[in-house]
Amino acid sequence: MSHLDATADLLKAARDTLRETVAPGLRAEARYRAAMVANAMAIAVRELELGPGTQAAERQRLLDFYGSPDTTLAALRARLCRDLRSGALVDEQVGELRGLLQEFVQARLAISNPGYAGSQKSPADQLPRAQDGPSGRDPPSPPVHSVLTAGRK
Repeated sequence: MSHLDATADLLKAARDTLRETVAPGLRAEARYRAAMVANAMAIAVRELELGPGTQAAERQRLLDFYGSPDTTLAALRARLCRDLRSGALVDEQVGELRGLLQEFVQARLAISNPGYAGSQKSPADQLPRAQDGPSGRDPPSPPVHSVLTAGRK
């Protein structure tokens, strides 16, 4: 058993004790706070269990996207942010990038709020696709920034 597995097991046991033994004896306000702590503990457990694999997959997908030599996830994320801000991405990359970002968000939601992860559609899903264009013509491509921020206010 690895150190991370042991830590996750310890957090699970502490969370179960908090929820099943401690919280029922608390007043409503304190019970709510105990529930918040238990939820944070559950997120920490999922981060320990899923985080390394999620980060490795994100890194590999960004390496593939950029066709980059081996580099760190932090460096790849920084490059993506720079490219988004500067408008360096070309229209042909927008669809692939949209898919990548949706994958990354779903993976993070699986850790932070797994009940939400499959229950919502992305605002990007509401954007027109090439097959939606009139007379079989492709609609003009929106700027990358507008694709990525669709639905935000």
